[in-house]
Amino acid sequence: MIAKEIEVIYEGGVFKPLKKVDFLERTKIRIRIEPTKPKGLLKLAEKFEKKQKEKGIEIDEDPLEVLIRMRER
Repeated sequence: MIAKEIEVIYEGGVFKPLKKVDFLERTKIRIRIEPTKPKGLLKLAEKFEKKQKEKGIEIDEDPLEVLIRMRER
């Protein structure tokens, strides 16, 4: 089998491919987990964090993680 790199989303305890894959059903494969962050959201999160600090607003959650969750809805 030729090595492939695919992007997946973790949802409901399962890794789901973001695009169609051509593995046979029940094929055992090895995966390497490496989180990715969308570039556009990263810039937006940085701007958000800067404004938050300027205004002295305390937020317990990472703004980028919040934006990513909102994007997935």
